[in-house]
Amino acid sequence: VGRGMAFVATADNPSAIYYNPAGITQLEGTQFYFGGTAIIGNTTWTDVDGSEIDSRDRWEFPMHMYVTQQINDQWYFGLGVFVPYGLSKGWPDNFPGVYDSKEARLLSFCFNPNIAYKINERVSIAAGFDYYHTEGRLDRELYLQGLSNLIFGGYPLSDGYFSAIVKSDDFGWNAGLRVMLNDDWAVGASYRSQVNTHLEGDLELTVPYTSVPQIDGTLAALFPSQQASTSITLPDTFFIGVGGNVTKQYETEIDVQWCGWSDYSVLPFDFSQETLVLQDSKSVKDWADTWALRWGNEFHYNETSDIRFGMYYDSNPTPDATLDPILPDNDRFSLQVGYGWHKGKMYFDVAYMYLYFFKRDIHNDPAYEITPSQGTYQSSANLFGFSAGYRF
Repeated sequence: VGRGMAFVATADNPSAIYYNPAGITQLEGTQFYFGGTAIIGNTTWTDVDGSEIDSRDRWEFPMHMYVTQQINDQWYFGLGVFVPYGLSKGWPDNFPGVYDSKEARLLSFCFNPNIAYKINERVSIAAGFDYYHTEGRLDRELYLQGLSNLIFGGYPLSDGYFSAIVKSDDFGWNAGLRVMLNDDWAVGASYRSQVNTHLEGDLELTVPYTSVPQIDGTLAALFPSQQASTSITLPDTFFIGVGGNVTKQYETEIDVQWCGWSDYSVLPFDFSQETLVLQDSKSVKDWADTWALRWGNEFHYNETSDIRFGMYYDSNPTPDATLDPILPDNDRFSLQVGYGWHKGKMYFDVAYMYLYFFKRDIHNDPAYEITPSQGTYQSSANLFGFSAGYRF
């Protein structure tokens, strides 16, 4: 994190399993690396009249763990457990978009074993498979007064509540390449495949109790709790970068990352028990592929301390037409700083990242009936990371 996540060419600690597993051929013996990142985010929606509403985002704390093992002079094994995809966004009761999303959360945990092979002292390759356990949640309010106006003569009804919790287990694969250009500079590339998840789970529907048998019976029949399912396409990703030593104390790296989000065209939602008001649906997304440019730097201050800094720019996949409060995304810019301490077989890393999202005007397509349909979103996030490692 402290060097802009530009690491595909350097790849010289066990976290290379995520960035470029071909890099683990640099790691002798057995090495262990673990840690986590605290993510504190916020989004402000500003209406056209200037009024503002802040999101109520939960703190996220994704963890990571990596182990590498040198088998012999040419073969190496690595195992990583990490969270490649994760988002959450919550909104207060007075936000107009609570009928689309009150709280949304998606976490995908990846279990990723790899085998790496050192062809010679300059070239290494690697391949592995990815086991994903993905969990998703969507909560939203149900506007029932409109239904009451149609079938209950306008009887006053408070909102109901929709809460879906779904899970899936899926597989993918990954590969990496690292080439030393000379004694100081290297190029690296890695690819991680697309994963088509099919999430299934429980949908809990809550409706108000009115003490009017006809109304209560009708609501219970129209909104039964049940099983539900959806599908989300996690994109394939490609990293390529070049990095090396400018001096004996200073090293730098520049990476480019591509994410294939364009295959995420619709978000289906299927009910196990359809009713007149609960019908299987497909929400149009039409996301686009994204590119990111990352620059990372490391200064070896002395025998035990390293100072790191970096930055990156990342485009967003969401088109104006389908922008919604589940993920009010936009292009972003990030600055990072970090510090590493190492002595003997132990090492520790800490890092801070500030993530700034450019302001996003809302111009969604009225045909998709997304709320809010006007105003702007402005987001930011602060990330605090730590990791610890040991060389056995």
